[in-house]
Amino acid sequence: MATTTVFLRKVNTRILEQPLNVRFRHGAAGKCELVISTGYQILPQDLKNGRVSGDKSREINDLLHTVQSDLMQAFESLQQRGVPVTKITMQAKYQQVKSDREATEKRRRQEVLQADYEAGSKAIASRLREGELEDELQQLQQKLERQREQTRAKAAIWDVTSREATIPDLTQELTEVMVESGYIKAAPTSADLLVSYVNRYLDEKKSTLSKATVRAYTAVVNLLNRFNPDLRIQDVDRACLYVLQDHCIRENIGNSSIENYITKVKSILNYFAGDVPVNLSYKKYKFELALSTDDVIYFETAELASLLNFDVDSIQGKVKRSYQRAKDIMILLCGTGIRYSDAFNNFRPLIRTVKNDKGELQEHIILTPTKTRKKRIQTVIPVTKMVQDVLSRYDYQIPQMEDYYFNEIIKEVLKHIPGMRHQVVRTSHVGSETITETGPKYQFITSHSGRRTFINLCFESGVPINKLVGMTGHTNVATLMKYANKTSGLSSEIAKIPVFNL
Repeated sequence: MATTTVFLRKVNTRILEQPLNVRFRHGAAGKCELVISTGYQILPQDLKNGRVSGDKSREINDLLHTVQSDLMQAFESLQQRGVPVTKITMQAKYQQVKSDREATEKRRRQEVLQADYEAGSKAIASRLREGELEDELQQLQQKLERQREQTRAKAAIWDVTSREATIPDLTQELTEVMVESGYIKAAPTSADLLVSYVNRYLDEKKSTLSKATVRAYTAVVNLLNRFNPDLRIQDVDRACLYVLQDHCIRENIGNSSIENYITKVKSILNYFAGDVPVNLSYKKYKFELALSTDDVIYFETAELASLLNFDVDSIQGKVKRSYQRAKDIMILLCGTGIRYSDAFNNFRPLIRTVKNDKGELQEHIILTPTKTRKKRIQTVIPVTKMVQDVLSRYDYQIPQMEDYYFNEIIKEVLKHIPGMRHQVVRTSHVGSETITETGPKYQFITSHSGRRTFINLCFESGVPINKLVGMTGHTNVATLMKYANKTSGLSSEIAKIPVFNL
């Protein structure tokens, strides 16, 4: 999990004020750590809970928010592109994010100044041509001063009169009437903010959401704070979602991530639609950006066999137990097609003996996936020798491993397997721009690659789609086909996949 912390670095104990810094950490035991200096020095007592008080507090706190936001944006960008999060990659990505933001801010300031200059120049030129600007300005100033004096006098009289007559202050009531009449817009309260509703959703669903889902919605909160922290849930309509989409493109967020972000925003709107008068036009938003479909990264049969036969003891390091567990988790995912969130179940009570297509008794995993639990969908997955070997090694329940840590460790394992070092091309899209990345195959393997592997090997072996959805739990064939490599053919049944029985 990635964190940012504001702290003081003591470099000279003889000086009261100490340098103010922001520390980024990610991975077990701070595997990746990056410290960013703010350039400010403050007294220790002026820093509390990551916030600064005293002189220039607003200016400093704004800078701290910006640095933390840039760091988290850089981290999310690296994760979305499958790039390992190290001090070097984070430093480079942070500088890029910071430069892009400063360039955007500079461009916007220039645009505003240019617009103001042009508008002012036209107005001044017009009035100068009439020869009345100076006289009119003086007259307006005099008129304004007279109006101010009259207002002060009326206010003084009204203040005395209202106190004597005990007339209540109607400011609040008048403001509410003007808001209801549409003359002014109500100031947003923290309860109205969209980010507040996302946090409320996380709080209400905390007992049912996986850690990965919580992190995904936390990323939505970070995105909304960068987009518009004052955005009210009532103001989110179709047009707002398209503006949010454009904002994501400017942040160089991939189209698939944009789709996930906006889908989660719509989920929040759907969830609270009965409690809040939301603008239902948000339902008319349609995601129409290009998505990559032909470069599905998964283990081919020979690559999966290489992983099965690989001895993790050949890797030099202090986390060999983690290497073995990551390898076994990946084998389980490849052999069952389950999602990462379901890999740490106690499988002993989930395994039952049922008849297969040939009328023979065979052990199967009967599982209700966490993600589709509300739909009460059950999957029936054959227990192959490959899966049986892994489960028996852990007494049918593999100890939990955080997905972000798993993604790091499995890459460390795979880079030692020669068959996983060949170069592959991965295509992604940011808005209308197509981005092509080339790198060793292991670099693009993630926790979801196991599910992709199972589905593609089943496709290649001729497993009928109606049987495949019974094992994966998909309710939409179109969604299932997103996992498929469109270049692979179909040949034989799942039982004939040799690698599953090594």
